[in-house]
Amino acid sequence: MNFFLFRSGNQTGPYPMSSLPAMHQAGHVLPTDYIWVEGTPSWVPISNYLSSNPTPPAAAAPPPLPAGPAVLARASAVEPPPLSSAQPTLDGPTNNLIQEVEAGGRFVIFTYCVSVLIMTFKRSSDVVFLRKHEDGAGDAIRYSLISGVAGWWGIPWGPIWTIAALISNARGGRDVTREVLTQQLGPQAAASILARRQKPAPAGTLMKVFRAGLIGIPVLLVALIFGLAALPSGTGSRSSNTPGKAAFAEANRLITRNEGSTAFGNSPEGIAIASDFSRSMKSLQALGFKGGRETGYSASKHEFLTYCDLRPTQCIILVHVPELRRYTAEAKDTLCNLCWMRVQAALRNQKAGTNGMKVVIGVRGIAIYDRVMTGTYVADATEGNDGLASSARYSEELLYSYFDDAQKRAASPQPSQ
Repeated sequence: MNFFLFRSGNQTGPYPMSSLPAMHQAGHVLPTDYIWVEGTPSWVPISNYLSSNPTPPAAAAPPPLPAGPAVLARASAVEPPPLSSAQPTLDGPTNNLIQEVEAGGRFVIFTYCVSVLIMTFKRSSDVVFLRKHEDGAGDAIRYSLISGVAGWWGIPWGPIWTIAALISNARGGRDVTREVLTQQLGPQAAASILARRQKPAPAGTLMKVFRAGLIGIPVLLVALIFGLAALPSGTGSRSSNTPGKAAFAEANRLITRNEGSTAFGNSPEGIAIASDFSRSMKSLQALGFKGGRETGYSASKHEFLTYCDLRPTQCIILVHVPELRRYTAEAKDTLCNLCWMRVQAALRNQKAGTNGMKVVIGVRGIAIYDRVMTGTYVADATEGNDGLASSARYSEELLYSYFDDAQKRAASPQPSQ
């Protein structure tokens, strides 16, 4: 004796009646299927056979078909009777759910994380069913806010899991439809339903705004940070036209770029003084300062990058000290005093110094000028008579006026000899 199955408008069979328990065990038969057994009068829910397995009457004939006697004769021999148009197809909660999934519905979960001190816990929401025209924007935003408020600050996993949760939620959550259907109906039924599933509707306005915010807000923050970093310390928009600032910025940029050289200047003589000073300072740092040992990261590869603006009556030195951030306040004071003395020596070695020449030195770390020293050149400088007049901290603006003076002197006509 054989039987036929009907599911979602599709008829399959015949199958031996003895195979029904094994097919049900393997998930090939669903509780929502209809069955017709040869010799029975009509289609019935397969649950009737799975629960009680009644013995069908042997002599019963299938009901008549709308197509006429010829079709009836063929159907009575090998084909099951068709379902009447008035007879409901798959119905009930399970059937409705399958229809929703096939129309484009899906089961999803949203993720979030919560940090407590240094520990971060990754969590998932309950399974949420989204119909074809639902994108889950409300749940996506709600669980993302939890991560944004309580999850990101746990080190190290807080930021990592928060970003992962935001991306997953912005995509509409993690799709677990296959897992849910497999658990409820079996793997083959799940695969069959998903093969017929339509694409869900595009994301709505709220979800699009949420996605745009996830991209736009970090971009704006990065742009703001870089914009503020580009401003010299202690300056504002009103100082953009400060005399000498443009010339200083150009000289400072040569150091920041670090394009393969350690010495820069406005003339060959200036470059020679910068090179003399850079070499001597690197040697002194290696000998006398723990912070100068090449044990950490250095943007300048542990070199004293130096720029020298040399004029007949003025010498300006800008120097980047590698790993200056590691120095104590006392060590910085000692290092700056050495810088002053080494500039005096470099001017003397290159025969470029004249008594009374103005000397200006700016000492910087990665970006910020920690010290600005001013004074005069002394040919026979000693510890008590070195020409140093002032030493100010975090006073980058003081350098602008000296570059302005240098520009004015360079532009003014020189008296004929």
